[in-house]
Amino acid sequence: MNHLTHSTRWLSSLLLVLTTIASTAFSQTAIPSGWRLPKAEEATYNGEPWRADSPQQFLNASGDFDGDGKPDTAKLLVNHAGTKYALFVFMGTGATIKLMQDDIVYLQVMGVDLVNPGRYETACGKGYWECKNGEPAKLKIQYPGILFFKDGSAASGFFWSSKKKKFTQVWLSD
Repeated sequence: MNHLTHSTRWLSSLLLVLTTIASTAFSQTAIPSGWRLPKAEEATYNGEPWRADSPQQFLNASGDFDGDGKPDTAKLLVNHAGTKYALFVFMGTGATIKLMQDDIVYLQVMGVDLVNPGRYETACGKGYWECKNGEPAKLKIQYPGILFFKDGSAASGFFWSSKKKKFTQVWLSD
């Protein structure tokens, strides 16, 4: 009977651990109410194959964006009405953050990818326009960031600010 009690406790502990892992994984990627994954036709522009250059089709990117050691995921999602798309970040802590939203028609040419830590010259630093107050000419990022881009055109990055405890958008090209 003692062996049975020990086995039952062990099984209960294992189930608790597995439930905790499963709920953490689910909360990290649970799609917010009113939103869904894009349909293939919503993310395709005249049959252009540019999304084939990424295993994630440039619809999501993962990294430790805030440096807490937990994986975070950025995803492009579509509202249920099919009229808007938005960029969401699912933090390893379980928090979900909406970074931007726009008309669905633009999803066909917009994508996300990972920006590796390092030093970067920003769009204003490259001379595309004069840097405004608070807009950096150069950027040093400590954690991976989210590249948000228009295929063959402009790109910005969303980077976690440990000081502000939020994402900051910086234009990288025009």
